[in-house]
Amino acid sequence: MKNMISHSIKLPKQAVLIVSQFIVMMSHSQTLSISVKASLPSILTESSGIEISNRNSIWSHNDGGGNCELYNFDSTGTMLRTLKILNSTNIDWEDLAKDAAGNFYIGDFGNNNNTRQDLKIYVIPNPENIIGDSIIPQVINYSYSDQYAFPPPNSIKNFDMEAMLAYGDSLYLFSKDWSSPYSGYTKLYKLPLIAGTYVAELIDSFYTGPGSPIVSSVTSADISSDNSKIILLGYNKCWLFSNFIGNDFFSGTHQLFNLPTMTQKEAICFISDHEFYVTDESASGTGQQLYYLNIQQMQSAIIEEDNNEIQINIFPNPFSGKCTISISTGDTDDFTIAMYNQLGQNIFNKIIFSSPESVQDIVLDETILKNNSGIFMIEVSRKNKQILRKKIVKLF
Repeated sequence: MKNMISHSIKLPKQAVLIVSQFIVMMSHSQTLSISVKASLPSILTESSGIEISNRNSIWSHNDGGGNCELYNFDSTGTMLRTLKILNSTNIDWEDLAKDAAGNFYIGDFGNNNNTRQDLKIYVIPNPENIIGDSIIPQVINYSYSDQYAFPPPNSIKNFDMEAMLAYGDSLYLFSKDWSSPYSGYTKLYKLPLIAGTYVAELIDSFYTGPGSPIVSSVTSADISSDNSKIILLGYNKCWLFSNFIGNDFFSGTHQLFNLPTMTQKEAICFISDHEFYVTDESASGTGQQLYYLNIQQMQSAIIEEDNNEIQINIFPNPFSGKCTISISTGDTDDFTIAMYNQLGQNIFNKIIFSSPESVQDIVLDETILKNNSGIFMIEVSRKNKQILRKKIVKLF
């Protein structure tokens, strides 16, 4: 991604509701201190992915148009080695991931215009174990389960990819949103780890905030070695997720951390369960640095979306056709359930009359959704006060 910091996109009026939600989220955020560890090697002008073999052996690559090479350097920025990735192209390399066996995954999936139909991920063994200065990779070719137009309409232009991690037997990809009006969501896709041709499965989404791709979008991801935390990076913030079960990364708790500088940060990786390396690209005389982050001393800034008074279950989610929202409450106050699309527009409202002894079901189908697909937010409120939010995804 080249020189994106200078661009801006005006927040649409339709996003006022989402902005108010984001202001609440920001009130719980904290600012992390970030220190420059070293300047990157001179060849790494557009570092766009980062992984480590150990805390003093760091691997990175350049963004689209760069050489098909991985660069190995230490924590002082001293170049150690160059590894050529043969039989490959660098259309838009955007992130690196590492699995439990030490294999590396190079994501050639940058897709600013949402037009690409040649998305690839190159797979190589642990580069520390490769003898020589080159390797022929295996290749994962893939497409997205919910993309049918190239490009899609501006309102659902959310098929750029800059973030990836490996967990279990799968890769997980986090989209960078270019929708207009800006929706503020990163979509989460799942792919097998092994070489082949696949359709990436859309499994979840997360609201990162309003504004524009520069302000709120995701540019890199990683998972801790014990699989207990994931981190998503943006140009001036990051999101830490923990207390999730399996690959349901967004189901636990999350913390938003602001970063004190706005630079083109496009790569992050765990060093330990509380330490990170970050790199940024050279732009307008800034960047091309290796940074160090430590969150150990930060107090928790957790957003809780569940409420003990009301229990809500959505099945299946994601869904196609129809799904059922099951609601139970233990008190006698009535409440309202509403549904909003990615633009913050209300498409459904219903008053629920509380009934302590039973579960009430609402069926969402085409009579309500009118053939609309995508990401929606279910909100429950009582006396005009929001008390619970849940995401729901309808597939095409």
